[in-house]
Amino acid sequence: MSFPRFTMALCITVFATLAAPAAAWNRSPATQFATLPTGTAHPEGITADARGNLYVANFDVSGNTSVGTVVVFDRNGRWLRTLSLGTASNLLLGLGFNPVTHDLLVIDFGHQQVLKVDPQTGNSSVFTTIPGAFATKTDYKIIYPRTEYHCARCGGHHGHVFDDGPAPTRQRYCNNGVALKFIPKSGKA
Repeated sequence: MSFPRFTMALCITVFATLAAPAAAWNRSPATQFATLPTGTAHPEGITADARGNLYVANFDVSGNTSVGTVVVFDRNGRWLRTLSLGTASNLLLGLGFNPVTHDLLVIDFGHQQVLKVDPQTGNSSVFTTIPGAFATKTDYKIIYPRTEYHCARCGGHHGHVFDDGPAPTRQRYCNNGVALKFIPKSGKA
């Protein structure tokens, strides 16, 4: 076999292997837990309170909503309420309950701040701001160039930004929901 034919055969074999579905993606069928209410465009981030109620943040890059919303379900998947966070942008990235104070904290990616939110009314106040929290770089990990956004301080990966999203920004954020962990002031997780 000549070198060009061998090279071509090797490339085809490698690409065919990469194109085959990975065993990690062969998961059992998902069970629908709840139905998101109309207007919830891109759920991003989920957390539960001590009673088992689930809170889902909405990351609406479409611009259909002007304020951030958090949808609340009971432990059986029944919709309880939708919290409108009047001071928040429509780009809510993640949320969680502070393990010490039990406050509901929500990351407002659009305003680069963390909000303390009343889980009953949706009233919110700025818990802390995050100026310059995120930086971007070109990522070639899958050969194709992508824009990664990460923590500006430690470089921790948060996700990728793509230019194939809806108007008006045309940006689509593919966020890693596990990029957030609340640690009490004591420093013990």
